[in-house]
Parts: sequence; structure tokens; C-alpha cells
Amino acid sequence: MADWNLLFGELRKALQERNWSVAGDVAWQMRKLDVQRYGELLEDYIAESCKIQGYPMMLETEQRLAAIRAWARTAAKQGPDARALLANLTSFQGKVSQMDFDRTFGRDAAHLLDLRFGGTGNHMLERPEIRDVIWAVLQDYTSTDDKT
Repeated sequence: MADWNLLFGELRKALQERNWSVAGDVAWQMRKLDVQRYGELLEDYIAESCKIQGYPMMLETEQRLAAIRAWARTAAKQGPDARALLANLTSFQGKVSQMDFDRTFGRDAAHLLDLRFGGTGNHMLERPEIRDVIWAVLQDYTSTDDKT
């Protein structure tokens, strides 16, 4: 497990360099490491740093995308069927049946991904940034041999 002070140094550097995705990833790791300490010491610091640097998106969004990236990597390792479901979600009109999704990934994953249920009982990713994160993870699997 990473050291809090080391992570704080990485976070400060990323914020100064305006490297928002790294800052979000590090902040997410720090939140996982110690939620209470994160809330007491970092939330205001991060918000103020982002405001000063002129970042238009909440860093919490970057943290969520880091969590989704980690989930997608784990989900993709489940095998070709799981990757096919993920690939279908990343397509422009991609829909996956609720039953197939829940059976493969579990109900909590639908909340993480902010999936919407269609009238036909299908899931659909409405947020393009989430589709992009999952798509990027899947590219790692299509550019190399099967990693399962």
C-alpha cells in the first residue's frame, strides 16, 4: 500500500503541472487509503487548487474515472465474453441486456457506470467519458494477446 505522504507529493506535483488525470488517480488512491483523512485534509485543498489552476471539471470526476478504469481492467480479465459485453457498451448505440450485465459484472457495477435502463431492459452508457475509459482499457486487450 502506498504511503500517504508520498501520494500527497505526487498529488501536489500533478496539480501544479495541471495533469488532471494523474491528480484524479492519485486523489482516488488517497481516498481509498484513508477516507476520513482525505475528507479532513484534502477535499478543500484539492478544490482550491483546481479553482486557482482554472480546471473546469471537478476532480471528483477524474477520481470516478480512475475507479471505472480499475473496474474495467478487472472486468476485462474475466474473459472474452466479458470483453464482448464491455465492447458493446462502448459502441455508439451499444446496449446490453440487464440480465447479462448483472450476471457478468454484478448490480453494483451498473451504479458505478451510471447505466440507464431502456424500456426493453437494456443498459446504455449515456456518459461519453465513461465509454471512452472502457474503450481505452479494451484497446489494451485487442492490441496484445489474450491476458486472461
